Amino acid sequence: MYKISAIVCTYQHMDFLPKSLQALTEQSLHAQDYEIIIINNNSVDGTEEYCLNFIDTHLDHHITYYKETNQGLSYARNTGIKLSWGHIVCFIDDDAISDRNLLKEYITFFGSHPLASAAAGRVYPIFETKRPQWMLSFFLDLTSSLDLGDKMKLFPNKKYPVGANIAIKRNYLNLNDLFDVNLGKKGDNTETGEVKDFFGRIQQSGSLIYYLPTAIVQHYVSAQQLTDTFLKQSATALGHSERLRTKNLSPKVYRRRIITEIFLFTGSLFLCLWYTIRFQPQIGLKLLKCHWYICRALLGF
Repeated sequence: MYKISAIVCTYQHMDFLPKSLQALTEQSLHAQDYEIIIINNNSVDGTEEYCLNFIDTHLDHHITYYKETNQGLSYARNTGIKLSWGHIVCFIDDDAISDRNLLKEYITFFGSHPLASAAAGRVYPIFETKRPQWMLSFFLDLTSSLDLGDKMKLFPNKKYPVGANIAIKRNYLNLNDLFDVNLGKKGDNTETGEVKDFFGRIQQSGSLIYYLPTAIVQHYVSAQQLTDTFLKQSATALGHSERLRTKNLSPKVYRRRIITEIFLFTGSLFLCLWYTIRFQPQIGLKLLKCHWYICRALLGF
């Protein structure tokens, strides 16, 4: 077995996938200590040809390529887990660049924290264009960014990792269900929820999830992701995913999630007024619209 498996699930991302894979071959860890697994989830943009050629030109690394024909990120993640041979399983997004010490950091962490079941590191955004002034930390969450500070710690209650940079110990995976295939991105949609659902189950089981600030990736944020259209799609997808996830848990959890979102929407009304008074109405309106889209989808509209 390898010390760690780095899994990259990809769909229609040939604009960034080469950089993501290259960064994984340039890790400070010895090539014999880890494997790279590429799961192609029905891409038709030349991904397969590129990946096969990439393997041929990196024979000093252990790289596996597989095409998962069931459409959905959760299907791809689960297939990657089943194909992996690492004591630790690490997921990196296909539009993320790993720090050269990423895999070593996870190995060191789990070696010194035997009770930990999972960990997640920092995810810094790389903007294709300049970061807009209205991009608050709340909106960064919609771009899969994560920064909880400089200190290693347990994940706070009701705070979850993002899928761009996560690591899970294999002995936990052998004992529990994998990612829910009813949740998560499928093809071109922007659904979410599979990571939150998975790590929610880890927390409910009493297992420990740590935030590891020294495990770092940079995550690409395209200009298209900064548009009003994408914001609406992302917020609506978040609301719909939360509706599916919480209803699957229990009616009580679903009702509680609705109350929380109504409270957040109400708060965004006051924030909208506050930003308007400060001559920053664009920020307030985007925040208000975002929570409105989430609320509508959460309620099934």
